[in-house]
Amino acid sequence: MFLKNETNNKKSKEPSQGQLNDKTPFKFLPKFKPCKRAQSSNGKDDYIYYCTLDETTNKYVRHKIMLNRYKKGRERDMMAAQLSAQVFNMFFKAEAADALSLRRSATVAKVIGLYSRYIASMAEKGHMKWKTKVDYFSRISILSEYIEDRRLSELEIGRVDTSFFVDFLDYVFLDRVNSSTTRNNYRTWCSAFCSWLVERNYLDSNPIAGIRALPEKKKFREPLSTADIRKLSEHLRITDKRFLLACMFEYYEMIRPIELVQIRIRDISMSDLTLFVPSSVSKNNRDGLIALNENVARLLVELEVFDYPDSFFLFGKDMQPSNMMARSDIFRKKFEELRHVLCFPMTYQFYSLKDSGIRDLSNACGVVTAKEQARHTDISTTNRYLVGKDGNVDDVTKHFNGFM
Repeated sequence: MFLKNETNNKKSKEPSQGQLNDKTPFKFLPKFKPCKRAQSSNGKDDYIYYCTLDETTNKYVRHKIMLNRYKKGRERDMMAAQLSAQVFNMFFKAEAADALSLRRSATVAKVIGLYSRYIASMAEKGHMKWKTKVDYFSRISILSEYIEDRRLSELEIGRVDTSFFVDFLDYVFLDRVNSSTTRNNYRTWCSAFCSWLVERNYLDSNPIAGIRALPEKKKFREPLSTADIRKLSEHLRITDKRFLLACMFEYYEMIRPIELVQIRIRDISMSDLTLFVPSSVSKNNRDGLIALNENVARLLVELEVFDYPDSFFLFGKDMQPSNMMARSDIFRKKFEELRHVLCFPMTYQFYSLKDSGIRDLSNACGVVTAKEQARHTDISTTNRYLVGKDGNVDDVTKHFNGFM
């Protein structure tokens, strides 16, 4: 192809070069103007032209591709179309490469800030659980701490690779002296973060795929023995019936602590002996209806829980109904105090009561009943067709007598 660069030519029929207006923001101007067909003023030369932006002079420069060598008519028209397409594709690919390079040159610190805004927005719009948001922000904080410690704030996001995350996970595991379980949890979060980066074209692939999980120790927590359940129950009936109620909810109702602090009085039906767990509270994002054990119901009446407004949370920060939601760690901290008083082993935790309840209900009523009460995913086909409060509960569960 014959290519000529031209400055202003007043005799030419085609438009003159475009000069930028001082009031026009430079960043919004295209670097390339597509090809057009034109002829010289004397009609001898047939050509196509396109314009590119000269950033040093802030002017458009016109480039010609002569068509005289091609036979007039169909051949010349066809070549004009082909050459125009070639020029357009050439600049389009260059622009795309520049845009990608610019995106991936963003600093790690800046991209982490964007990711934080994304997580906050997801939680605000109800697409992410509050606890998940808190967990993610905690991990973002540790990653930011690592980046600052290693002076990597100016590192380009496009240069982040497997070795970067291997070093970060070593920092979590070795420098911060965490367990292999915690390290593996961070690996899972890093994978989610990198998937977000890949979706937004900051990275070509997920670098976490090449990082293996570490072997984990056997679960530290274990269920309470029958004798220790009775010991706990007898002690709390004398010293703290409010916390006894929380323990009974964990044992009989098998409610996760993060769910338990979000249960409101209105979710309890004394007439049907049921407890409704809304999807906004449930870990699996589905409405759940479970049996309310008679022993729990009697203690609710004894503590005059239903004298409070039904919009109150069942457990406030002092274990009494409240219009303010408490932190989920109130149960863990209270149980730690109790563990010392009753000389329980460290393997006994508040969540151990749920393990104990599943074990005892399985032995008394069968594993299927226990799985339904615990709202585990392995449920019958019939229950998959029931939604929320329309579901059925097993009457046997209402009359199950445990050891509390």
